[in-house]
Amino acid sequence: MARDLWWNLRRNGEGTALLVVAIAGSFVLAFFGIGLRGLLAFANASALERPWAFLSYPFAMGRGDLLAALFGCLWLYGIGGQLERTWGRPRFLGFFFAMAALGALAFWVGGFLLGTGSVLAGPWMPLAAITVAWGTLFPNQPVTFMFVLPLTGRWLAWLSAILVFFSSPNPAMALFACTPLALAWAYAGGRLGSLGSARPTERSWRGTRDDPRYREDVRRRERERAERERLRRLFENSVRDEEDRR
Repeated sequence: MARDLWWNLRRNGEGTALLVVAIAGSFVLAFFGIGLRGLLAFANASALERPWAFLSYPFAMGRGDLLAALFGCLWLYGIGGQLERTWGRPRFLGFFFAMAALGALAFWVGGFLLGTGSVLAGPWMPLAAITVAWGTLFPNQPVTFMFVLPLTGRWLAWLSAILVFFSSPNPAMALFACTPLALAWAYAGGRLGSLGSARPTERSWRGTRDDPRYREDVRRRERERAERERLRRLFENSVRDEEDRR
């Protein structure tokens, strides 16, 4: 069962599947009393003492974060999976952790300049950046937000930015919080020169021999070829019988 679940997760992208498993696993550990939130979360006051927190806070889940973990994993699986299939796994994972680090850096600099403390825990900052990048690449693709509100990719990107802005402690910090989203928009739209990303070509899984979809496609083609051969022989035999009767 676990193997089947992993194969199903991999169908949308291995990098996305690994991130989903890491987020879900952190919540499960926290639920059973193995709390990693304090170790993984980013805090301005301890940023220099715990530099790994710049990258680890997306996986800082607590015991009461069931809905947050569920929604975050579902959203990452859908939006992130399509972005990974478009960019490829290395580029997608690099983007995820770059946005996580930029988000923490923005809060750290903003907190230092404004004299306020901030804590980041959970995948929302890199997930918002992924959504902005996805909406930039697929501005007209329809999607249903929260299973209720129909939107297109462009408006979903704007909604993500608005949520990040108004979730910040104050308007000044909100500007720092939205800095990674602006960079995600510029990167996905090819506005950063050689670092930018013009609209890429969708990657295909065909030819990846260790992918179960590749093996299933091979078996399907073999079945179709065998069926065509059977029909051909059946037709030839029927023609031969007709000639013999004549």
